[in-house]
Amino acid sequence: MKTTTLTLFAVILVLVFSPLTAKATFIAPTATINKKTTLGPNVQILDYVRISKSAKVLDSASIEGFSEIGKKVVIRNNAIVSGSSRVLSGSTVSNNAKILNNSYVKDESSVAGSSTIDGTSSIESQSRIFGSVSISGSVRVIQKSTVRDKATVQDSVIVKKGSTVRDNARVSGSAVIDKRSIIRDNSTVGGTSRVRGAIIQNNVALYNASFVNGRSVVIKDYATLYDYAYVAHNASVAGRATLRDSVRVLNNAKIYDMATLSNSAEVRDNAKVYGKASLSGSTIVEQNATVSGNAQIIGNVRISGNAKVSGNAQLSGNLIITGDAVITGDAIISGTMVIRSGTITDRYTGEFVRSFTPQ
Repeated sequence: MKTTTLTLFAVILVLVFSPLTAKATFIAPTATINKKTTLGPNVQILDYVRISKSAKVLDSASIEGFSEIGKKVVIRNNAIVSGSSRVLSGSTVSNNAKILNNSYVKDESSVAGSSTIDGTSSIESQSRIFGSVSISGSVRVIQKSTVRDKATVQDSVIVKKGSTVRDNARVSGSAVIDKRSIIRDNSTVGGTSRVRGAIIQNNVALYNASFVNGRSVVIKDYATLYDYAYVAHNASVAGRATLRDSVRVLNNAKIYDMATLSNSAEVRDNAKVYGKASLSGSTIVEQNATVSGNAQIIGNVRISGNAKVSGNAQLSGNLIITGDAVITGDAIISGTMVIRSGTITDRYTGEFVRSFTPQ
């Protein structure tokens, strides 16, 4: 009976102190650690790591490869720093975060929450990364910016000046996110696109050198912008609208529903384009004019004032639609003319007529 009790006690001791159940702190003889460095339980310091005297490595964290841990840095809670990565100047890496390859974190920045920084990416100047984020390539997140909540940032993207990428958003290519912009809700920004001070949200796709510029600009709800589309100055794009090929939307203009703008069309100054309307060529819609329905506008058409174009109307040529003119129904107008008032609902072809006011 005594033999059985002693044997059981011995088995318990083996289980408690076995390496299988508790990872002891390990410091490789090749690592360089200052005597004043703070090391917590179960940390692993491997390979040729260098750690500053005021750094703290705690709670099962691992430092590997040729990594450098600088002054006042804290690495903790199962975080991993490996490769030739550097964590410097008061930064924190925690809660299962990984800093890999040649990445670095500095200037009191933080990386947490199972996020991964890879490649030659850098997190700088009090920026924050958390919530299962993936950053790779040569990304720079700088100037108090934030990437969070399963966002992905890759390639050579720059996120700067207090901007935020969050909620499954994806930013890639050489895109620049600038001046407190917000990219969120499954939206995608790519290519050489630039977002400056705007909000991009709810499944927007922005790519191929598009530019969204202005603190009050909002792009949302599955809208798509590409090939040098430009939106600025309090304008908004929503619904499933599509902008492409150097179009411009400016000064409180609104594009929404399933409207399509292409080939240098411009909408500005409080004008609205919506429904399934289509604008292309050098068309300009401005002031308080509206284009809606299934209207199709092609060429050097200018719509201004309080004019309205709707229904299945088709306009082309060198037209000026202004004043209180209404073009609707199945109207088809082409040629060179000015329409200032009245309503046109049917086909009307006025080649080279300079001015037309319906009775």
